[in-house]
Amino acid sequence: MRAMIFAAGMGSRLNDMTREKPKALVSLMDKPMLEHLLLRLISIGIKDIIINVHHFSDKIISFVRSKNDFGINISFSIENTLLDTGGGLKRAQHFFISDEPFLVHNADVMTMLDYNKLLSQYYKTPALAMLAVRKRQTSRYLLFDEGMALCGWESVKERKKIIPVEKDKKLERFSFMGIQIISPQIFEHFPHKDKFSLIEAYLSVLEKGGRINGYDASACDWFDLGTAQRIKEAESFLKARQRPL
Repeated sequence: MRAMIFAAGMGSRLNDMTREKPKALVSLMDKPMLEHLLLRLISIGIKDIIINVHHFSDKIISFVRSKNDFGINISFSIENTLLDTGGGLKRAQHFFISDEPFLVHNADVMTMLDYNKLLSQYYKTPALAMLAVRKRQTSRYLLFDEGMALCGWESVKERKKIIPVEKDKKLERFSFMGIQIISPQIFEHFPHKDKFSLIEAYLSVLEKGGRINGYDASACDWFDLGTAQRIKEAESFLKARQRPL
């Protein structure tokens, strides 16, 4: 299985920590968060990875090359203008040359999720993507039916809902974990523009009768490393349990 890491973000929530370096190279336990993620993906047998870069892109590329690409095949998709998640994946479409599903992972996410279980669940119910989700209070939610089929999206802050698929039963809120397995067939459903989010593309899939599934991973440990406080919490967690990623 191939993988893509989203590492193009500006890291604005990290303030001074990303003034002279990209978010993906901010340290977690004295090691860049990107390195933690790469080693984790390599440990499950992934040998082909593409990373999208924008903010201090040269520093990310230099870091990976200095590590001899960690002994695997690592490519880069350089975004001179940020393309959002959907646009970023669309630009890297050439990397996914087979019919096999691929993993897409945010660089600023640390988790103990069993990726093999996520992949196994992907194969159980035909869908264009399997999104790792969890029960967590946030400002934006994905809405799923009782069979964990995606039905819509909600922004609590904006008091806005988009529900392309109407269901008789009440829909359940889950937060997205920044991890997903995607079928290469998804590229057939992408809009004819350069910048868009994957959620936008998924909602379009639903409108056309397609299916996107969710995988409830609430039981596994997970951290969003987007702020200095959350990085400290993740480090405290790892130190307390004396566990590697």
